[in-house]
Amino acid sequence: MACKLTYCLAHLVIISLVYVEVTSKCRKVPEEKPDFKKLSGTWYIIQTDDSTELSRSCVKYNFVYSTTKKAEVITAYRILGNETQKKFIATLSNGQAKVAPLANDGTYASNWMDLKIPYADYDQYYSVYGCDPKSNNSGFVYVGVRNKSLEDCYIKIMTERWEKLDFDTNKIFSINQQNCPETN
Repeated sequence: MACKLTYCLAHLVIISLVYVEVTSKCRKVPEEKPDFKKLSGTWYIIQTDDSTELSRSCVKYNFVYSTTKKAEVITAYRILGNETQKKFIATLSNGQAKVAPLANDGTYASNWMDLKIPYADYDQYYSVYGCDPKSNNSGFVYVGVRNKSLEDCYIKIMTERWEKLDFDTNKIFSINQQNCPETN
C-alpha cells in the first residue's frame, strides 16, 4: 500500500511540475458597446503599441462591415501606398467582440482575442484594446481617426486616457499621418 501511495504522490509532483498555469495579463478597461456598423470605413492609425507598425508612417485601414447569421463582422484591410493587405477579422456576437489576426499562411489565427472599445465616437476617433486571456501577453492598443488633421489632438487625449488606465505610455507610439501620399 505504501508503494502505491508513493507512486501516486510521485505522479502528482510530476504533473504539478509539468502543468504551468498561464495568468492572464489582460487589463480591465472601460468598454463601450461596440457599434461595428459605425466602425466601418477609412481610419488613419495614429497610435499603437503593436510592434508590426513600429517603423511605419501613413498607416491607413479600411474596415468593411458585413453580417452572418451569428455575428456582425469587420474585415480589416491595411492600405500602404497602393498596396492593400487583409490584416484581421473581428466579430461581434451577443455583445462580445473578438478579433483574430491573419496568419502568415493566409488563414486566421486560432487564438481569438477579446476586443474592447474603451473610447469612441465613430465619427472622429476610436480606440481599441485587444488581449487573449489565455496568453501571458498584455495585449495591444490602437487609436484611429477619420481625418488626419485630428492626429495631434487625439494623440494628446488618448495618451492621457491610457495613462489613467495605467498603460505604459512609453510603449505606445504615435504614427505620423502628415505628408502622406494622396493615395494613402
